[in-house]
Amino acid sequence: MRPLAALLLAVACAGCGAEPPPPPDPLAQYSERRFIVAEGRGATTLAASDDARVRLSAGIRARLTARLTVESRQTADGAVERVEQQIVTETAFDRAELIRLPRALQRCPTPGAPDGCVAVAVLDRAEAAGALRDAAADPASRFRAAADRALAAAPDDWIGFTTGLRGAEVAYADRARAGWQEAVIVGGIPDDFAADRARFAALQTERARRLSGLRIDLEPAVGLDGPWTARVEDALIDAFGRLGPTARRAGGCADLAARPAGRMTCERSPLGPACRVALRIELVRCDGAPLVTVEPPPQGAVDPRLEDRARRRLAERITGARLAPLLARALAGVLPIARPEPAE
Repeated sequence: MRPLAALLLAVACAGCGAEPPPPPDPLAQYSERRFIVAEGRGATTLAASDDARVRLSAGIRARLTARLTVESRQTADGAVERVEQQIVTETAFDRAELIRLPRALQRCPTPGAPDGCVAVAVLDRAEAAGALRDAAADPASRFRAAADRALAAAPDDWIGFTTGLRGAEVAYADRARAGWQEAVIVGGIPDDFAADRARFAALQTERARRLSGLRIDLEPAVGLDGPWTARVEDALIDAFGRLGPTARRAGGCADLAARPAGRMTCERSPLGPACRVALRIELVRCDGAPLVTVEPPPQGAVDPRLEDRARRRLAERITGARLAPLLARALAGVLPIARPEPAE
């Protein structure tokens, strides 16, 4: 063999025994620093893609739930009493249009099997954070304006403070949803969201301070007789106390006055004697200017035998625990009490 031919043959066979290089990993371009990735499985590529999208969104929701408990302890102006608030929020990532499903990451290694297909969902952190910041811009602006209105309200301007507070609470819910999602996606709380969180905590502390300092003087209940007058007054004092203010029987007027009136009726019913009490409470300023009138749903009781037993059963229902949520629904628009649960 000629020397040149032998050299060419040696060069040609130099890689005969070497293995081919491995194919590039399609996931390599989606680093954790820049992307959030989730894998899904299903019987078809479409099912696997839907599963991947759901898993990515659920992963963000789970991480949010774990970090959304915030405790704020504040002491107001040296007072012994400590205000403690716990804010617990759960939110889901609902920006499905930002989730990508690259075709290169969809495959069916075992077609026909329940989990025979695999797909990968990808979320670009920077793109998602930008979209969430845009979504938060309007509620953030509304929240800050409402919070400023509340904090600027005069100490005796209960309606002004409460109106600003309620507007801020509604806007903050939307602002916080986008803010927490962005925090999880970028791996840290953005400065503007941190500032809004601090403002919300300050607003809640001011709410508690104003409410705990509110004194409501209860005038004698009219329209009721003997023990029923005292029972209604005691129940109202307890109910107001459960909502935050301090209530007492009238000895003047510190901040607001409550003027209760009631009417009790008893009549025969197919189930026996039935008694009920209807109440009406006017809340007025110390100069007599009306603030709000509350008319809770009447409280009733029935006994199959005696009217006296129906009265006693009814008396057991006139308590602060029963009246507090009824008062809360009427007072939530004029006093900064905790927002009541929706009526069933």
